[in-house]
Amino acid sequence: MNILIDQTEDELRAEIDFWTKFVNEWKNFRDEPVHPRAFEALERVESRLEYVLIDQNRQAEGRGSSPLLH
Repeated sequence: MNILIDQTEDELRAEIDFWTKFVNEWKNFRDEPVHPRAFEALERVESRLEYVLIDQNRQAEGRGSSPLLH
């Protein structure tokens, strides 16, 4: 299974920050539960970031890019 991640670490961290703020603001300003899709979106971005960091570590160790990302 190949996973295409065309976002940089900084872009992924910014997206995580966006979804985290979105969830927190929802909790603070609405009288209803946070929509489950917001949590799903946050989990997907965190997962993509994990793959990017694993790939960076592989490259730093001289093992090349992860075959999962190509």
